[in-house]
Amino acid sequence: MDSAVRETYALQAPPAPGESPDDSALKLSPRDLEFLGLLAEWCSNRQIAWERMQ
Repeated sequence: MDSAVRETYALQAPPAPGESPDDSALKLSPRDLEFLGLLAEWCSNRQIAWERMQ
């Protein structure tokens, strides 16, 4: 997962003893990751279209 996405969805609580820092991040399902990827692609396409209109 992209580090920016991981940072965005990371919980603010420190990891519990025995957990790595990544274990404290919000758990995202494959479906959630697919949705976030499609959303990022859509946003990118909208940005490109906007730049072409300028």
